[in-house]
Amino acid sequence: MIQFWGPCLSGLGCIIFLLSFSIPLPKSLLIVGLPMLVIGATSWFYTPLIIGGNPNNEGAGMLGTLIFILIGIPGCITLLISIALYGWIRFRKNRPK
Repeated sequence: MIQFWGPCLSGLGCIIFLLSFSIPLPKSLLIVGLPMLVIGATSWFYTPLIIGGNPNNEGAGMLGTLIFILIGIPGCITLLISIALYGWIRFRKNRPK
């Protein structure tokens, strides 16, 4: 659980930082979630460059997996929350009274 909550709390800190500049919540979640998802989902491409050696290097594979678990999955969840909040705000705005 600590491995999951650490990136979530750091993402939440980024969201609070962005909200201090009065960016609307769904947009700030999108700004945080999309780069996290891209960085976490493509980690197997750049981890051999960080570790060195060939792409079949076990250390590069483990680092790629950790980056995916710690950054990619919370980024995906943050992105889905952003989309859901945006849809909810549009639904509430267009709802007849």
